[in-house]
Amino acid sequence: TEAISKILVTEGFVSSLEYYPPKSLGKKSEHDSFVKRNLLLELKYEKDKPFIQELKRISKSGRRKYAKAKKIPVVIDGYGTAILSTSHGIMTGNEAREKGIGGEVLLSIW
Repeated sequence: TEAISKILVTEGFVSSLEYYPPKSLGKKSEHDSFVKRNLLLELKYEKDKPFIQELKRISKSGRRKYAKAKKIPVVIDGYGTAILSTSHGIMTGNEAREKGIGGEVLLSIW
């Protein structure tokens, strides 16, 4: 989620990204070791309309969607962005195409 959030900021869909420590309730649970920090995203607006029109999850737990470098989907004629999980990490569809690598298509956003 951190890598996807950074891509959303870089691509201009989110105006800011902020990390903050998890709230402590005074009790320690078995899950405390897994929680490192929380993430707060501020969505970008233009003239009181959200910059993100739609975010669509492509690959799901029951049905994974993979694409080779030449078959990576172009979202809304290039106005949107596909986000992939590749062997080189999480990146946009354009970055993966430039590097000539495919991967799992996680989501598309426009």
